[in-house]
Amino acid sequence: MLHYKHQKEGSSTDDLVIPSFFSPFPVSVLPNGVFNEASLAVGVKIARRIRKTKGLIINTFTELETHAIRSFLRVSESPSVYPVGPIIHADDDCSQFLSAGQYSDIITWLDDQPPSSVLFLCFRSMGSFGGDQVKEIACGLEQSGVHFLWCLQLPPPEYMLGSPVTDAREALPEGFLDRTAGRGKVINS
Repeated sequence: MLHYKHQKEGSSTDDLVIPSFFSPFPVSVLPNGVFNEASLAVGVKIARRIRKTKGLIINTFTELETHAIRSFLRVSESPSVYPVGPIIHADDDCSQFLSAGQYSDIITWLDDQPPSSVLFLCFRSMGSFGGDQVKEIACGLEQSGVHFLWCLQLPPPEYMLGSPVTDAREALPEGFLDRTAGRGKVINS
């Protein structure tokens, strides 16, 4: 099993061939839980249960994740897949996440951007990243030159994976917010 072959997460340079994945997957980018026997056992149990379901409702849409949805459907034991996303909060009240001033500032900023030009990054419930990952994402955004709105996740509940970031300014590369001020926004969520 994976947790025996690669005892220390991130230490292996091997690529893992995962059925239905487009290309081999670097072991070093797998979440910490796959290297833990108990977590891996839970994941395997969930995967086995999926085969017994009649269908999966997935929070995505075909145009966004065409390859993933098609690869899922190619597996003979797969249940039907129903992409129904994106599922968003239907209420316009964002007060639980943002102050009225922050919300207004973001909407004004978005309205000032060219149409279809803003990359939105929001990983929500499972999207807390360690400092190194946050810096990598930030460097990619800066080097790409794209306009972006990034909801940077605050610490997750204890049961979630990842070393959480508590303050966006702390985790971002020095000067990132100043260098991207005209074309990007980072929100602590």
